[in-house]
Amino acid sequence: MKLPSDWRDVLWTAPVWLGLALVMWITLSIAVQRPGEGVRSLRGTWSAEYSSMTGTEPVLLELPGLLIHQGIPTTDLVIARKTVKVDSTQLHALWLDAPLYSATVRWDGLEIARLGDPTLEGDAYRKDGSLLAVLPPSDPNVDHILELVLRGDYGRGGVYGRILFGPVNEVVASSSAHETQRLSLALGLSLLAFLPLTVATRRPLRPAYIFYGLFACCLATLSYGQSDISASMLPNALQSIRLQRLAEGPLAALLIAFMGSFLYGKTSPAQQWFLRLGLVSSAAGLFWPASSLYTLESLQDVTLLVGIPWFILLLYQGVKLRIPGIWIIVILAGFPSVIGVIPEIFHSHGMRDGTSHLFEASLLLVGGCGAALILRDAKTSARHERLIARSVDAMIGVNVQGLIHDANPAAMGMLGADCLNRNIFEFVDAQDHPLMLAHIQRGVKSGDRADFQLADSGGIEVESLATPLERELALLVIRDVTVRKNIDRGMLQAARHETVVLLLGGIAHDFNNMLGTLLAHVGFLQSTVDNPKILHRMGRMENTIARASQLTRRLLTITRGSSTELGPTNLHRVCRDAIELIEPTLPENVSLAFTIPDSLPPAYAEGAELEQVLVNLMVNARDAVEGGGTIHLVVHAFQLTDGARGICIMVEDDGPGVPMELREDVFKPFVTTKGRGTGLGLAVASQVAKDHHGRIWYEDRPGGGARFLLALRHADAVVEAPTPLPQGRKVLLVEDKRVLLEEYSRALTAAGYDVTAYEDPTLAAAWLMASSPDVLVTDVVMEGLSGIDLATLCSHRYPKCPVLLVSGFIPDESMAMNGWHRLHKPVRAARLVATVGRICRRAERAERGEPDITCVTYLFPSLEDMTAAAVGLDTGR
Repeated sequence: MKLPSDWRDVLWTAPVWLGLALVMWITLSIAVQRPGEGVRSLRGTWSAEYSSMTGTEPVLLELPGLLIHQGIPTTDLVIARKTVKVDSTQLHALWLDAPLYSATVRWDGLEIARLGDPTLEGDAYRKDGSLLAVLPPSDPNVDHILELVLRGDYGRGGVYGRILFGPVNEVVASSSAHETQRLSLALGLSLLAFLPLTVATRRPLRPAYIFYGLFACCLATLSYGQSDISASMLPNALQSIRLQRLAEGPLAALLIAFMGSFLYGKTSPAQQWFLRLGLVSSAAGLFWPASSLYTLESLQDVTLLVGIPWFILLLYQGVKLRIPGIWIIVILAGFPSVIGVIPEIFHSHGMRDGTSHLFEASLLLVGGCGAALILRDAKTSARHERLIARSVDAMIGVNVQGLIHDANPAAMGMLGADCLNRNIFEFVDAQDHPLMLAHIQRGVKSGDRADFQLADSGGIEVESLATPLERELALLVIRDVTVRKNIDRGMLQAARHETVVLLLGGIAHDFNNMLGTLLAHVGFLQSTVDNPKILHRMGRMENTIARASQLTRRLLTITRGSSTELGPTNLHRVCRDAIELIEPTLPENVSLAFTIPDSLPPAYAEGAELEQVLVNLMVNARDAVEGGGTIHLVVHAFQLTDGARGICIMVEDDGPGVPMELREDVFKPFVTTKGRGTGLGLAVASQVAKDHHGRIWYEDRPGGGARFLLALRHADAVVEAPTPLPQGRKVLLVEDKRVLLEEYSRALTAAGYDVTAYEDPTLAAAWLMASSPDVLVTDVVMEGLSGIDLATLCSHRYPKCPVLLVSGFIPDESMAMNGWHRLHKPVRAARLVATVGRICRRAERAERGEPDITCVTYLFPSLEDMTAAAVGLDTGR
């Protein structure tokens, strides 16, 4: 039976929990140890005297304690006395835990033990360690004088630890237990430091392992430096003190660095600076003046006091982030570090005496951090395994020859379940073998990326990222990028399309300027000729120029979308014009039938574009029945059940219809059922339908053939309030084509406007800086300043001044952002005058707070599910 992953994790980490329980039991058993029966502490007030420059000074001395905190110079010779009694006939002993840094014990004036020589000066006479003195046999309950001759150095003196007095066996046992604790702590911490440092290069949590190992190593060194064995192996106390300063300096910084890398996988800049400070403090212990080493110890203790609240803050962040193993540090390391380290600091500076719990605190701190690190590492490793197993990317391990050693499920799905122990080249297209070989060779050394095709896959393209795993072994992460490659090709095509759009915009501008020039000449000739026949021909010329301008309009419609200005449109006239255009092109065996009611309601449309759609539909119908047949054009006003109204235009033929496989794509560009043509006609019709908020769709014609239907929205009512043309208004006219400038200026002047005309837009801009027009009429594409720049300047200086852009290419975004008006070239002078009048009227009424003179209400029917039958067209035609 396979256990769930959570239970497997619990069972896998069971040894860690058992080990933690053992560490806690050992720690508690040591912490509760007490001195043997009959052993008592001589803590308290001692009568003392010390030598000074004025002689011998009496003083009351608190021992254990430091001389410097009791007003006694560190290097002065101090003799402390205390009256004691022996309470039994057993042989007694006295134990001084770490006198600083030389001491002599006298019993009733008789010297019985010495550590160093307090009567002499110099490093050779200063020792570090503890002092055990066995007292001469004495009668019980007799007062004896116990004297301690003390002298310090290196910035402090006194007695650092406990002063125990009692039977020899009990005192020796207590001192031996204390020394055993120090040595066992040093040994245990050394092992805890050695193991993480040996595996640090192979773990994902490498920084945390390194800082943890260094932290344990420093604690082990500090514990060893405080033992009697260390003191006996070093020549004097100075070397022992420097060793302790070297170990204590980076303790707080290493603990903070460990927590930062444990939580986040790296250290922050502040933690890095704190670590540098700790390392500098540690290195200073080797060179610091001997007379002020106590000052360095005090500075190092300050870093510990700074590190403790920082450590607590990091614990809080770890709990918030739910880091695996964080609660072990909180319970086994956080609390003991506070109750162990802070009292130890006060104890080492003589601010308190008694038993130090640094051993227990250090053991719990290192044990808890180590257990949390193991659990975090185990959880991370398990997560990495699940990540690899569940990854949608294929991951395989290959050697330099291409042999597959490992593969995750995604790789087996891509290459086959039997891909292990096979060569990767079997799965790569033959033409990509040299590329794959170079890819693996580079990946084994430093990493690489390559694209290639899989063999016998129908053109599947993949991307491979190679990463070094071990010597001669690389990890390949393979991803199917066929879709992305196709998207990239589409983006390239879109970029080309954008280039074409810009090119067409320039062509449209230049071509429409030419047509506009022709239109201006025709308008000028019409004003000077009275012959009706010539005027009729000139009218035909105007119509031809207008239709020629539609060529560029059609191209711009399919490439950048339409910028159609919709309004009430007479469909009867639009249909008639379309019929006039198509009838001369019909063969003799093709007939055109149409049903167009005389009383059609106005449609919400733009006449020229709608006429082009009808022509495209009828041309397609003509080509479909080229063997002979009939084309039907039907226009029908409809009203749906919800009361919404509209107009539907139907063009049908009795040809073969549209093949089933092309019906979904028939409105896409460059799709055609004919052997000739561009396939843009229906694409243009679809774009126009969208711009008109309408719908175009295809249906099979009953009895065979194709039926295309275009539904438009109905312009319900148009109410115009006729007003006289505003005259006397200032019009700033800017046009870089002189013929157009003269024609437009003449027409506007004849209509009663005060026209200021410029061929150079720079001069027009200078005029705008000094004067304000009532309306600005400008071309868009000009040398120097563009019409957009000129319009922007005008709108900035005169926000209420309307702007009319007249060009063959006008960016839609400019119109939407600024609310400007536009006319597409070529434009007749009469239409320009009418548009300027309408703009001026709207501006005047808006300034007076009156509604616009034209109110149009549109009822928009739902067109998505509409059919010919739904709108009342004859489905049996």
